[in-house]
Amino acid sequence: MFIQLGDSFGVGEGAGWKGNTNQSAGDRLGTDVAARYHSDLPGWTYHPETYVYQSNTYRELDGHWGTNPCHRAYQSPISYVKGWGDQVLNLACSGAQSKHIWPASAGGVEQHPGLKTQLDQLKDAVSASSDVAMVAVSVGGNDIDIPAFDKPGFGELVVKCIESFVHTHYPDGFDPQYCNDEIAAGVGDAVSDVFYNQLKTIDLVRQTLAAEGHPIGSYKLVLTGYPSITPTDESDWFGAEGDGWANHCPIRKADSRYINTHVVSRLNDVIQAAAEEKGVGFINMEEAFDGHRLCEAGTVRTASAAHPESAEWVRFLDVDDTINPLWEGIKSLLFGDSPDEWKSQQLRSQRSIAESFHPNSYGQKALGYCLRTYYNDDLDNSLQRCHIAGTGSSSTPDNMVTSTRAALYKATDDPADSVTIGYPLTRTLTVPSSVPAGHYFQWLPKITHPSKGQLKITLQAPDGTTFMLRDFNFEDTGDFGNGTHTSNYTGDPSGTWTLRIWDGISSHDEGTLDKWSLKLF
Repeated sequence: MFIQLGDSFGVGEGAGWKGNTNQSAGDRLGTDVAARYHSDLPGWTYHPETYVYQSNTYRELDGHWGTNPCHRAYQSPISYVKGWGDQVLNLACSGAQSKHIWPASAGGVEQHPGLKTQLDQLKDAVSASSDVAMVAVSVGGNDIDIPAFDKPGFGELVVKCIESFVHTHYPDGFDPQYCNDEIAAGVGDAVSDVFYNQLKTIDLVRQTLAAEGHPIGSYKLVLTGYPSITPTDESDWFGAEGDGWANHCPIRKADSRYINTHVVSRLNDVIQAAAEEKGVGFINMEEAFDGHRLCEAGTVRTASAAHPESAEWVRFLDVDDTINPLWEGIKSLLFGDSPDEWKSQQLRSQRSIAESFHPNSYGQKALGYCLRTYYNDDLDNSLQRCHIAGTGSSSTPDNMVTSTRAALYKATDDPADSVTIGYPLTRTLTVPSSVPAGHYFQWLPKITHPSKGQLKITLQAPDGTTFMLRDFNFEDTGDFGNGTHTSNYTGDPSGTWTLRIWDGISSHDEGTLDKWSLKLF
């Protein structure tokens, strides 16, 4: 059994398209997997509930078919891993956050009325006799909660960037705006929180399966990162930025670069950090769509779009391009909390607005081949990056390969004997100049102390920046325990990092520092 948990990048959102085209009639130049032609009336008909998504997870405005809009696709990434006769259990759901995976007993919440959390569904679906081979988890993008945004989620980020594009290119007079101005202030903390959600998710997956007779080590557990879906370099786009609405990719080029380098890269790094801490596998998908990203130079939207080597592997913004984008990007694409089925109808989408900016059929297959390689090559608990091996006519999803990805930089101070905490205890670690600047540092301590509130702890970076890891709080009793502290740090990490620990009780003899580590990424 191959199990998928997570969000739209695991569920297969967008799998019903082989490339993009503005042609809305017929089979959309061969790109629409759901299109079927009948020689008698009504001619062309469309059946995503039959040919793309499990019928109970695809819902239209009139309520037909689905009890929920999870959009569980038949050709999701996990479907490419299974062999003949193997079972796939895709419990992911489009729009899911980590809390929609966790059991209700551990703080999980229903994503849709009557839909159990994913691990509660898993509990019902497996038993000791189930042959669980692999669990893939794709989640975190919708956990990003930036203070300037109305609600959490990567989709909210995209909407804000569309608004900035419209303000820049469409109002009377030029009113340049960048969504990265809103993102920058809160993205560091927002993405770092994903790390702790990942740790909890890993623990709860293991606990759920162990309770059903599947101990740690009896199956592969792998976290998957996120791909860049639009180009990073301005020279990699086709068309002028102002043509973005007509081209169905209304994102400012500088905003796209910022998202890739400051959001997608951070997200992949924190997911990797969680995988390393828990000893599970990780696949970085950041480069998986290179050469086939949305509006990337060299891709086509003619009849050739139905061929993977020349197509985009990401679904474009599924909005009728004759609709005027004014009114703040059609009021944030018609009100963020409205049902996708209603928005799709108002925006005259070819199918569903929810599919926009997600991997299409080719993208799903590419991600699936990354997972399949990981499984078939027995890359258990390893760190991998997935990318296209071929070029030209060989630049297809069938030619995805994985390569070993380096572990995040980690330095450890491990004294031969535990060191008594004084007033203060000072310890240092030196980071070599070969370590590049990143986004975060993590402090991983092992401290023995009966009353954590007695401790004040700081960490000073080589540039003199001092971080307060904890302050005195004598009401905070109990053992110190161990954990991970994550902070934003984008400076040059090379040089001496200085840890200072104060014990606020005069005896200074109750606690010891056993060791500590510094991780940079």
